[in-house]
Amino acid sequence: MPTGKIKTLRNGFGFIQPADGSKDVHFSRRALKNVQFDELVEGQRVTSYTITQGDKGPTASNVEVEAVAQQKIDISEIIENGGEPLVTTAEILGRKLAKNLKTAQIRKVYGAVKKIQMSDEFNRNALIMLKPKLAYAAARKPEVEDLKDALTEAINEVDNDEKFKNFVDFFEAILAYHRAFGGE
Repeated sequence: MPTGKIKTLRNGFGFIQPADGSKDVHFSRRALKNVQFDELVEGQRVTSYTITQGDKGPTASNVEVEAVAQQKIDISEIIENGGEPLVTTAEILGRKLAKNLKTAQIRKVYGAVKKIQMSDEFNRNALIMLKPKLAYAAARKPEVEDLKDALTEAINEVDNDEKFKNFVDFFEAILAYHRAFGGE
């Protein structure tokens, strides 16, 4: 069975980028086997699908995707390089957090990040001190746990200005997607 990842999503259809490097494969919402179309995110892994030849090229049916919650997130790549992996991972986390997390539950941590960002030079110790704030927030509200885990891992990777910028971008992107997917 072929595998790949969701490359593009549009109004009720999308494209799979096959893992073998072959031509992208079109699919419609009716082709999904284990999820609803509105649960998909670009970059999500496709674990299997069947290819049929349609009028306009290859079309996928019986599309199965890996649940967002099961996907391994490579935080070190996000903090090192930013870009598309950062946005895709933030979308995954934002969607997941939107169900239970209220923005007010992480506002103090975000405020501390902005304070570090406004200082004249990068202060690793101030960043490390965010870990106890995240742990406290997660202890009070278990729905913060996924965010705490991702941000704590990200903090461990930050050791210079550029990586700190990617960290801030990551945090802000998570909050933006959280809001976009209905988080309060």
